[in-house]
Amino acid sequence: MKADHESNRHFRRVLLWLGIERRTYQQNKFDYEAEIDMPVEYWEQQFDSYIQRLKVFPTDSEQYAQAALKLAATAVAHAEHVVERGVPLPKPGVPSGTLISWQ
Repeated sequence: MKADHESNRHFRRVLLWLGIERRTYQQNKFDYEAEIDMPVEYWEQQFDSYIQRLKVFPTDSEQYAQAALKLAATAVAHAEHVVERGVPLPKPGVPSGTLISWQ
């Protein structure tokens, strides 16, 4: 049970960090409305930038954590734009590629 409690605590910290990053940094740095219509290559470049940083830093470093979190925040931003376009969301908790209507 303790492992679940620890996992939930870390998950909550990550979600808190992502929320702060989106509100206080990303949405001020980037033009949110312009991002909506960016081609997939824009998002690939953003993802690749953080993935390259992950390859450089030791996994136990603060720089690695920052790159991992910024990669996640960028993925969240991209997902926000997908949802904003009205794309239906598949059911969560199923294997990738398994599409079951959710909402």
